Amino acid sequence: MYAPEGDDAFQSWQDDLRESIRAGVEEACCGGEVDCVKAMVRHINDAKPPALSHWSVAAESALLHGGISQVKFTIAGVEQPRRELADLCVIAASAEKGQLTGFRVCFIQTKANHRDDRHHASYDIDGLQLWLLSRFPKFEGIGRFVKGPSYHLNNTTGMLGAYGFLSHPGEMSLLSARVLANVLAECAGRDKSREIDARELAPTLAALGSGWSRDCFCPHRASTGGDTTALATLSYDDFVREWTGLRLGEPWYSTRANHRDVAVRTLVDRIVAAAVDENQLPHVAQLFHPDVPREEPEASGEDRDTGHDAEAPALGILAVILDWRG
Repeated sequence: MYAPEGDDAFQSWQDDLRESIRAGVEEACCGGEVDCVKAMVRHINDAKPPALSHWSVAAESALLHGGISQVKFTIAGVEQPRRELADLCVIAASAEKGQLTGFRVCFIQTKANHRDDRHHASYDIDGLQLWLLSRFPKFEGIGRFVKGPSYHLNNTTGMLGAYGFLSHPGEMSLLSARVLANVLAECAGRDKSREIDARELAPTLAALGSGWSRDCFCPHRASTGGDTTALATLSYDDFVREWTGLRLGEPWYSTRANHRDVAVRTLVDRIVAAAVDENQLPHVAQLFHPDVPREEPEASGEDRDTGHDAEAPALGILAVILDWRG
C-alpha cells in the first residue's frame, strides 16, 4: 500500500485535515473522551477531498452508539467481565479502480487527563482493556455489530491496539497498547484500574530514541521500516500523516487468506455494515460492500447522535480511502 504523499495537493489536504480535526478536539477537550471522539467524527466529515490527477481520495467518519463493541474473553481459562473493544476504529484503505486491495486498521481507546493540572497529565487505565488491546486474545463479540463469531486477530505490527492520550490544549498522542502494557505489567490482565502519571512513561519513551514534542508528553514517532510498529509513539500531527499515508495499524491484503487475516477482514466488514445500516460511510460501504444497495447519506456535519446519552458507549469510525485511478 502506498499513497501520493509527494503531491502538493495531497500534502495540503493532509494539513487541512489535521488542522480541522485539531480545532474540533481543542473545542471538546475539556468535555472528555466521548466529546473528543464526536468532534473528530464531525470535522472529518466536513473535510473536502483533494483534486488529484490519478487518485480518488475520500475521508469520512461515523459514530455508532449502544454498547456496540462489547466483547468477552478469557485469561488462563477464566472468563473476564466484558469490555468495550475501543472507542475509535481507524481504517486506511487502498484500492485500484474501485477494487479494494488492502487496508490497515487500528483500535484506539482515548483517555482524557483526570487532573485539573494541565501541566501534569494523569490517565486511568483499565487492566482488562489493556490486556485486550495489547494481546488481542481470542474474544467473542457481545455488542450488536460484533455479535456472533469469535475473533482471533493478528497483531504483528503491535499497532492493532493503541491508546490516544488527550492533553491540553487539544493534543492527542498515540501510544501502542503493547508498549503501555510493558510499562504497566502489574496492571495488565487484572480487573482493576491503574492511574498513570504521564511522567511515568518518560523512561520507556525516551528509550525509543525520539525527541519530545512541545505540547504533549509523548515524543514523535520512532518507527522502523515502512510500518508504524510496536515501538511507535505518534504525536497528533504524525497520527494524521501516518493514517492518511496508509501506514497506521495492522494490515490486511487481498492476496492473503490465512485465518487471522480473514478474522480482521470479518471484523472490519461488520463494523462497516453497522455504519451502512445507519446510512453512514457511503464511500467505505461502496468499497467494502459494493453489491449492497443503500440510500443517500445524510448531509455531512449533521449531529447523528440525537437522543443518545452523551456519556453512553459509542464507537467512532475514521476512514480514509486512496483509490488509484490510473
